[in-house]
This record gives sequence, C-alpha cells and structure tokens, in this order.
Amino acid sequence: MFKRLKEFLSTTVGPQAEAMVVTYNRSLKVKRRFTSEKGDVLAAVEQTEMETGGGTTLAGERRDALSRINEARSQEEAIRTARSYAQSLRNDLQFAVDALKTTLNGLAGVEGRKIFVYVSEGLPASAGAELFDAIRQKFPGGYGSLESLDFDMNSRYATIAQAANSNGVTIWALDASGLAADDLVSAENRYIENRPSSFLMRQNTQAPLLMLAEQTGGMAAVNTNDWKDSLNELAKDFSNFYSIGYRTTRAAADRPHSVEVRVKKKGLRVRARKGLLEKSTETRTAEAVVASLFYPRNENPLGASLTVGEPRPYDQENYLLPVRIAIPVGKLGLVPSGDRYEGQFFIYFVVLDAVGKQSDLQVQRQAVSVPAADFAGAQKKDYYYDVQLLVVPGGQKLAVALRDGVSNLTSYLQKNVFVSVLPKETKKTG
Repeated sequence: MFKRLKEFLSTTVGPQAEAMVVTYNRSLKVKRRFTSEKGDVLAAVEQTEMETGGGTTLAGERRDALSRINEARSQEEAIRTARSYAQSLRNDLQFAVDALKTTLNGLAGVEGRKIFVYVSEGLPASAGAELFDAIRQKFPGGYGSLESLDFDMNSRYATIAQAANSNGVTIWALDASGLAADDLVSAENRYIENRPSSFLMRQNTQAPLLMLAEQTGGMAAVNTNDWKDSLNELAKDFSNFYSIGYRTTRAAADRPHSVEVRVKKKGLRVRARKGLLEKSTETRTAEAVVASLFYPRNENPLGASLTVGEPRPYDQENYLLPVRIAIPVGKLGLVPSGDRYEGQFFIYFVVLDAVGKQSDLQVQRQAVSVPAADFAGAQKKDYYYDVQLLVVPGGQKLAVALRDGVSNLTSYLQKNVFVSVLPKETKKTG
C-alpha cells in the first residue's frame, strides 16, 4: 500500500493539487498540513510507514479473547469474554470516528475539490462480530447473535458520510489488508477449534468502507494486493469531473438533502454524493473563519483592517489582547430609517495557540447608526470596533471574519501575535 501510495503522490501533488497527511493511532496527528511540495508529503508518508499502528495490539487481544472463548465451559462465560472485547473495541472505534469527523469538519471552509483518501484495514460494522460468530459455533442454538447487535457501529459510520457530504468531501477508502489469507489459520492459533468465518470477518470490516465511498461519490478498493488501478482512477478525479449546481427557492437553513444523479445513456456510470447539507450564511462564515486558521483566506470586499495592542495580564495564566477592527463606513450596507441610516455587522473571532489548541468561536453583533445629516461625511471615515480577547502566553494566530448584515459581504483577516510573559523594557533617562 505504501509503495503505491507514494507513487500516486509523486505524480499527483504539485501546482494543481495540494496534499495533507493525517494519521490516527489512539490520537489524531497532522503529520503535514496542506502543501504542494511533494517532497514534504512523501517524507510524512515515509515517516508514517516506519511507525507501528494499533493493528498488532488489536490482533493479539482478539486472539486472546478467542482462546478464552474456546476454553469457556458455558455460553455465559464465553459471552462475557466477547462483550468485554467488543466494548473495548467499540470505545476505540468511537474515538476513531470522532477523529475522522474532526478532520472532515476542518475542511469545511476550504475551497476547491476535496478528496479524503482513507487508508486502513477496514472498519468493523459490528465490534467483536467474529467473537460472537465463534460462540455460535461452540454453542449452537444460543442467543449469541442477539448480543452482537449491541455493538453495531453502522449508525456512527453514517455520521462520517454525513460530515463528508456536509463539507463537500469525497471519500476514497483503500483496504490495506489486501488479499490476506485467514489470519487465524496459523501455528499459534491451531488449538482454537471454533474459529470465526473468514468471509464474515472480511465482510464485517469492508462493508463500512464501501458505504462511505458510495455515499460520498468515491470508490473503495477491497480484496486486492495492488491498488494501482484505484489510485490511477483517483488521479483522474482531480481533472475529469462535472460540477452540477442548483438554486433552491427557500433560504438556506442547515437542512440535509438527499441527492440522486442519473445518466440516460446506456453503458455510462456515475459517481456522485448521495446527500448534502444546505448551509446558512452564518454556518458557512463560521466554518470559513475556523478553516482560515490553517488555510489563510485573503478575501476582503469590505476593506477591513485588523490591529492588535499590547497584551496585559488578566490572571496568573491568561492575558487580555486588545484588538481593533476598522471598517470603511462607505463599504457597509446602511439603509435609511427615519432621520438615520442604520445597519449591522457580525464579527467572528477564533484563536489558535502554538501547541495547536483552538479557542471556541465567538460571534458578536454590532449595530451601526449614522444621522442622515452626517451620512455624506461618514462615508469617508472608518468605523472602529474594539474588543479584548483572552489568550495564553506564546505564539497565537488570530482569525477574524467580518460579515455585513445587509449585503452579506464577508471579509477574512488573519494575524500572527506573540504574547510575551517578560515585562516590556523601559528606556532609562539620564
């Protein structure tokens, strides 16, 4: 898998396509943020190739659980073993699901065609299904099959597809286990009499991959030891595709919609996402300002500017950072109301510190009112908005969005700030 993946990246990453490398092994790590430098991307992949994933530990825990089930003297004892293993696996899978959704949601405000290549050894549709299958073999006619229903993960995987479709991301799922033989048929497992079905195990881990790809308009490569064709097909997706749009008659209100795309000509097939989330202006702006922490945006139709003052201590751990935003009054959508011109704008703030900790997004509304008699003169002036943000010492990245309440024009601003714990030097006078 790594060999084919590096070949694919070598020919794909460049001026027309950036790549980002993210891994999950009990925790989410961004190995390389988006870049068009293929050397940096390949280095991150090679570093990942040298690491040991959690699959070895999982295989050992499953083997031990199967051994205990094989030696169990009652169905109840065997089920306790299976449930313990399945509960632990389900917890780990939930963290993996959350990590996948975090990655997908982080791409919400990023523009352009977005493809998420998910490389794994599958996602169990039902945690511990193979253990309950072994119990059914050892204790025929029992209720082990009902127990496995408690560990079904499909509804959680559906939320991954929903997050991908909401954020315009297509998932390509690559099953790195390939055409592996039954891993339970080995010298160390020869004493296990009631082995789970190899077909069931593979079906259990591959079905979610197929679902994620189908629902988001991608493809899943399973049951193969050579992923070249799949990756070649993926490379075509960067340049060969149709973009279809439509306009709704209602205002967007964060509603999910199902989508079906059909082709009339026989012999053609279409891949398209099965759903989308029609997002409100507020949601799109909030997502875009958070994404601008990592993927800077320079749209500034309102001509706004951002300045920061000297931070001052707030308590033992935090500082107050004065921030001023200047907006030309002439750029704001002000409408006549009696003897005044009135309008409003919304400010979105989010801060990222040096260790990658992100603050909660803050949204504030500011009303603007100008006497009609002063309106002509005010058009040539700036409107100032001042706020103090609570930050920690060290390097900070501040991302701000300013959205006009009438025109919905939105400006995005980012600024790097360093908050020092050292007192500011004062000049001595003789």
